Amino acid sequence: MPELEFRPKPWNQPNCHWQPVMMSAFQKPPQKGRTSIHREKIKSTSNPMEPTVSYRQAINLLLGDQISNLEKHTDRGIDYVDRFGSFVKERQKIEIEYASQLKKLHKNYLPKKKEEEDYKRYTALHAFRQILSEVNSIANQHELIGEYLVTNVLKEVQALISELRSERKKHLQEFKQDDNNLEKSIRKMEGTKSTYKHSHEAWMTSKMNFEKANEDMNQTKAQVEKYRATMNGKNSQKCECKDNYILQLDNTNKEQRDFYYTKIPQIFNKIQEMDERRNQRLGEFYTSYAEGHRQVIPLIQNCLDTMTSEAEKVDPSKDTQKTIEKYKSGLIPPDDFPMQDLDDPNSIGPDPDTVSITSVSSVNGGPAKGFDKKKKGKGRFLPRKKGLGREEEPKEDFSHLPPNQQSKKLKEKLDDLNNLIESEVKSKEGLQRMREVYTKNPTLGDPASVDRQLAEIGKKMDVLRMDLNKYQKFMGHSPYKNNSLPSGCELTPTDTDNDNEQNEDTSEPKGHRQSVLAEIKNYLAHAEGRPITTTPQGTPQSTPQGTPQQPSKTHDHGRESETERLPPSGAETPQTITEHDGQNSSGEPLSSPGWGGQNSFDDQDREEPIGKCRAIYEFTTDDENLLCLGKGEEVELIEKDSGDGWTRVRRGEDEGYVPTTYIEYM
Repeated sequence: MPELEFRPKPWNQPNCHWQPVMMSAFQKPPQKGRTSIHREKIKSTSNPMEPTVSYRQAINLLLGDQISNLEKHTDRGIDYVDRFGSFVKERQKIEIEYASQLKKLHKNYLPKKKEEEDYKRYTALHAFRQILSEVNSIANQHELIGEYLVTNVLKEVQALISELRSERKKHLQEFKQDDNNLEKSIRKMEGTKSTYKHSHEAWMTSKMNFEKANEDMNQTKAQVEKYRATMNGKNSQKCECKDNYILQLDNTNKEQRDFYYTKIPQIFNKIQEMDERRNQRLGEFYTSYAEGHRQVIPLIQNCLDTMTSEAEKVDPSKDTQKTIEKYKSGLIPPDDFPMQDLDDPNSIGPDPDTVSITSVSSVNGGPAKGFDKKKKGKGRFLPRKKGLGREEEPKEDFSHLPPNQQSKKLKEKLDDLNNLIESEVKSKEGLQRMREVYTKNPTLGDPASVDRQLAEIGKKMDVLRMDLNKYQKFMGHSPYKNNSLPSGCELTPTDTDNDNEQNEDTSEPKGHRQSVLAEIKNYLAHAEGRPITTTPQGTPQSTPQGTPQQPSKTHDHGRESETERLPPSGAETPQTITEHDGQNSSGEPLSSPGWGGQNSFDDQDREEPIGKCRAIYEFTTDDENLLCLGKGEEVELIEKDSGDGWTRVRRGEDEGYVPTTYIEYM
């Protein structure tokens, strides 16, 4: 019986569909020698008619080389993704460090507290401050780039690396497992084949012995039957081994076909898909990397445009005028030296060596430091050396400043005091309104608590009015009051106190001090509320008032008492206000709640609404001056909260006050 032999189908058959998939991924020829998976040596034969390498060994050799190259290729691809992730990480660190350095630069060059005034005054310094602010904004944009790279690129890259490594390991392990299973099946088939071969050889031997014994006439019948029985037993054993071999051969062939035609193409396709997905994701990462920069470019461009705009606002002439205004002393140049005719004794005045020091004023309003009366006309103003003596401390009336600066500071102080008084008056009006509401409806609050607050506000207003009168007196005694310019002298033009006003080049004619004095009096009259009159020479003058008496302010219920402290006679003071029986000094009734009088909104004309508001809580009351609201109800806004916690609203024909915290503006 001829020996069975397994011959795999060649690759050129139509049903071998996995070969193009495998060969398209690799172009290198199979290497000689051992492979990473198959370690079999190529067996040679002495028969020149048989091939040097069996077909299965050639297949395994080629497949092993391709899998080895595939392992290296996929590993290099994942390493490249990891390298790109390291690049993004380093770039993110650079962006964060750059932003930190820019912020540090911004902080180092910010103006100190003592320089704030100059940075607000001069356009060049103000522009530089804005540039510093834009530099800080640019730093914030670079921080956004760093955060974007971490969130949208680096984390995604790291996730992809982990996914690729896991998937690659899975596919390679799957291939190795299938290959090992096939190897086990082949070895098992080889075992059954070897068993079948040995049993067949034993059967052939027993058969030959039987035939020889049967032909030998010397052998007895019993011996011949014995050889026959042995032959039949070997034949049965051979047939059983043959059946096992055929069964295992079918299983091995089936598993081998499944391995080469199904499993390997599937694994190769999965690895190919994984590699393509890796390249696709890399392209997406490159796009996202560029997008992180593209998003902040318009914002950085806006910062640069703002810098350019601030640079265009630099006004050299305005800065010069600000400098003049800052350092202008207001001092009057000294008079000409008189001619002393020695022939005429009457024309001889005081000796220059005996000139009074008080005739020379320093820039700070006091005697000139370093004035040497023994030197005739030389060194009248000497620089003061540092460390010699003690500098003059600031005074309450700002007399330590030059006249012009003193007048400016006094005006600023008067404006501040007037604003504070106005604020306290508004607070007082609100508290009086609240007290009236509490009096009518005690469930809303205790009127006594409002009385205590009114008393405190009254004390504050007394102190503020005293300070106002004091600084008005300081303004009246300013050095501008008694100075005069010589004939034909003109001063450098100055700009106004308001930084937003345009600079006006004006020349001050002689007699400047009289105009300055008139301006001061005009300012005082405006601050005091007195009418302004014009002298025959055209100089505005304030109408003087008589010396006011010290009025007292008392409310009917004894809840509040205030004393108006006024300066002594002769000082320019605001118009006297007397709150006795709800009337002022002219006998007219006071309508302001801050002075003890108040008109109910029911007596006023119907006002136009200034907006709308909505109730966020329900508010119920029995007070006729208050308005009940339901939650979510919309009403018209008549008067906003002035600081007392109440807002006036209208619903149809009904009008009243509601708590400000119960509503929201629309």
